[in-house]
Amino acid sequence: MQNSSPLVLERSYDATPAEVWAALTDPAQMKLWYLSIPDFKAEVGHQFQFEGGPPDKTYLHLCTVKEVVANQVIAYTWRFNGYPGDSLVRFEILPDGNKTKVRLTHSGIESFMSEETPDFDVKNFEMGWNHILNSNLADFLAAKFGLTITRTLDAPRDLVFKVWTQPEHLVNWWGPAGMGLRVVSYDLKPGGIFHYAMVAQDGVEVFGRMAYRQINPPDRIVWINSFADAEGNVINPPFFPNNEFPLEILNVLRLEEEDGKTLLTLSGGPINATAEQEAFYMGMIPNMEQGFGGTFNQLVAYLEKVKNQ
Repeated sequence: MQNSSPLVLERSYDATPAEVWAALTDPAQMKLWYLSIPDFKAEVGHQFQFEGGPPDKTYLHLCTVKEVVANQVIAYTWRFNGYPGDSLVRFEILPDGNKTKVRLTHSGIESFMSEETPDFDVKNFEMGWNHILNSNLADFLAAKFGLTITRTLDAPRDLVFKVWTQPEHLVNWWGPAGMGLRVVSYDLKPGGIFHYAMVAQDGVEVFGRMAYRQINPPDRIVWINSFADAEGNVINPPFFPNNEFPLEILNVLRLEEEDGKTLLTLSGGPINATAEQEAFYMGMIPNMEQGFGGTFNQLVAYLEKVKNQ
């Protein structure tokens, strides 16, 4: 007998109700941790859709907003195009002392379940929502995003994702202009580490690492970037020895198809940082934009080279 009890999950965050509400309803913020829905509106009756699912299969989700109470509740139906069943996803924003609690209730999941649709098992929904609340949203609300860079790349999204995620491609473009890249180790999975050395023309090496949080082909990569030593341990940047620069920078990369091209959005911000480190990071944004500009110029040139191979 199928379980008809709704799935209920809770998580508290160091954020205000208004900040949580914006994360749940502002399309520009939603795409950094949840879904890319450019036309999303927190209005009863608004219909929206998105594609998603396990790595080997994508489902078209059809949704209609059913309940809106600003800074308190957003709820919408959730069903799969071409499959029976319908459900309701409801986010409640609740005070929790100095924090803000989010209670997620997903009811009606059992209406999807059948032997032909094992992806719709309640255990998969529970695992997915736990990851969204405990990793995606938690990271987003903890980070102080200050850097956002967009580029339209004249290449298909699948290829752009490939050159971001395969070391044989990364060595040809990743890193500051004028420096080479040496791969020390590479493990592309949530919890995996990409340990690398940026090599100057005089042979001096500066080590860095990406600690991957989310890998969602072909449109999303989330990682924490840090400077590292030769063994892969997180260290202070060698040119900021007084701990003024944050040790960890959360990066969110989104890739969106746009008329045969790819719209790239990279957003970054410190996590687990002091107020002084956050302020220092914000002051460094013009320099980082310039640095990423050189890196992305290398990416453009490399895509032009490989896209017709």
